Order: sequence, then C-alpha cells, then structure tokens
Amino acid sequence: PQAFWARYTLLLAGVGLAIAAVATDDLPRRWRRTLDVALVVLALGSVWHASSGFTVDGPSLADIAALPEAEREAAYGIDLDERPWSDARARVGHGEAFAYDPSFNLPGRLFPAHQHGRVVYLEAPGPTADELVELVEREHIESIVLGDGPHFTGAEAARSRPDRFRELAPCAPSLGDPCVIFAVGTFTTDDDENGQN
Repeated sequence: PQAFWARYTLLLAGVGLAIAAVATDDLPRRWRRTLDVALVVLALGSVWHASSGFTVDGPSLADIAALPEAEREAAYGIDLDERPWSDARARVGHGEAFAYDPSFNLPGRLFPAHQHGRVVYLEAPGPTADELVELVEREHIESIVLGDGPHFTGAEAARSRPDRFRELAPCAPSLGDPCVIFAVGTFTTDDDENGQN
C-alpha cells in the first residue's frame, strides 16, 4: 500500500479505539482497567512503530519534525518527490489557479498553502494547444497537470507550445493515469534551458 492510504485507514483505528474504550464501561472495574491499559499500550505501540518514518529508507518522524517548514514539506510526498509539486504550488498566487485534467486523481494536493489560489478542473481529456492557451489566460492558471498517454493528450498539446508551457516533472505512476506537471507562463528558449519562469 502507498503511504497516502493512511488518510483512509487511520480514522478507522482511532474510531475503533474510542469505541473499545467506551464499550469497557459495562465490564467489571478490574477488567475495565486492564482493557483500558491494554488500549493505551496498543496506541502507544502503534505510534512507536510509525515513528521510524513513512518509508524504509526515509527519515524518521522526529527527523522530519525537526526540519524547517519548507524542508519538511519537501521531505516527503505522495509520490516520494514533493519538490516539483511544491514548486508548482508556489507559482500560484492570490486569485490565480492550478489546473488539472481527468488523468489526475488527487486535486487536494494542488491547493497552495496560502489557500487564496484556486484549483480548476479541465473536463476535456484532449484539449488542443489553442484551447489550453485560452483556458490559462481566462482562468489565470500558473501551473497545470495534464494527461500524457493514449487517453489523455493534454501534455502533448502543451509540449507543442513551449512558449507557454514548461514541463516540470512527470507524475508518479501511483497517482493514476500518466500525467505531467507544467509551469504556465511566457517562456523563451533561454528560460527553458535555465529552468526559469
């Protein structure tokens, strides 16, 4: 299982422990106390087990917590490389947008930390380059995730306009269909070689 699946399963463990704690009220005092202590030990054991980190070779939770916020955000991501996502979100200012098409399944990770940007859904799986340019101008899009495969041709359309779209990184295969993160702007050949705006 992928590390991000914990958001679906941790809630169940917490609810289960709470229900078990409440259910002990009907037990005799001696059994109730024993079971309550066992639940606390179980919870602490789970935290201890998780403290080694999210991945086998990754940093521990204590090491991640000790990092400055910017480094902590980049230390771990859903696809094990958070930097391109962080860079793409940083491009989105107040009133601007991060867009995505149907190839991408986790739009919640597109919202910038300041929460004043927008996320725009692009319904068409195969927009033309001209449609993409019109969309980014109309919606003030600064970053976009586009599908890159037989069913989604947005990335191909964006690549045909290097003056407006610069490829930042591919999405991880675990995030759904193949897709690519693009920066949006007005680029020259020099910008593309230097990886700038």
